[in-house]
Amino acid sequence: MPDEEFLPPSPISVAITGKLSLPRAEAARLINASKNAQFVESVTYHTDYLVSAIANSNKVKKARQIGVEILTEDQFFEYLKAGTFPRTQAHEYVRPAPPPFEVEWTEKLLTPRHVLIKYRDSQQRYTERAADVYAIGQSPAGSVYLNILDAEGFKTLRADRIVEMVEISATATS
Repeated sequence: MPDEEFLPPSPISVAITGKLSLPRAEAARLINASKNAQFVESVTYHTDYLVSAIANSNKVKKARQIGVEILTEDQFFEYLKAGTFPRTQAHEYVRPAPPPFEVEWTEKLLTPRHVLIKYRDSQQRYTERAADVYAIGQSPAGSVYLNILDAEGFKTLRADRIVEMVEISATATS
């Protein structure tokens, strides 16, 4: 495998929320035509920029929560005119280490449950996410855990930190 220093940098991910002055498909095409960026549909920890035509969308709220830089339409057009998007500072989010023990998955769901989860992490921060629950298990100390898949990948959540969990229709996407 080549050394990482010789690999090209990963493209900068740019999402959009709200109605811009040009159609979204055209904005996505222009992003993809720039020298170093790619259009993405959703805001995740891997998103570098969110172009926002509105101030109160769910994407804006999530971007603020996880530290994604929010651009105005004017800033967006400046970067497009230059042909490149500047690199952003790394997000402060650090994915937590897996539990220091094995969870015994006592109930593996044949059909995942589609849910909306409001979760409180160990630093008392709240997040909301759509996810699929695949299994329920227990640690050797007796704590209950859920194995979920959300927009960022598989995760293990402590059940006692789930503030609210509501089942959503099977046709919803996470």
